[in-house]
Amino acid sequence: MPERKEGFVYIKSELLNQEVAVSLKTGWVYCEDKGPDGKLVTYSPAELDILAQAGSIVTPGLHNIKKIIGGTLIGSERIDGASDKGKPAQGEHDDGSDNNKNPPGGLSSVSGNGEANREGELDIY
Repeated sequence: MPERKEGFVYIKSELLNQEVAVSLKTGWVYCEDKGPDGKLVTYSPAELDILAQAGSIVTPGLHNIKKIIGGTLIGSERIDGASDKGKPAQGEHDDGSDNNKNPPGGLSSVSGNGEANREGELDIY
């Protein structure tokens, strides 16, 4: 990331092979690479919470999907049948609106326990 901004923490993600920036104010994670629309690939706090609850992380496969088609992670479904699909994510209201839909600025982070998602599948819309 060429330009460093105050209020962000910059982390080298070995998994994504790039530097990511985490907003200390909002919790949004911004990656170096951009999607077809020219915007940085981002992860909202709600998306990171969904991954954490599923016991997963941002994997290169998931990241490439977000990079190519964009979308928002809205839930996960575990192989054992448990699901949080359809439940509002943290920061999301019951009516489906999302407080974090439009990130301020443009940088985000990767979090997790270092394990790939072996528990189930993630839904991106």
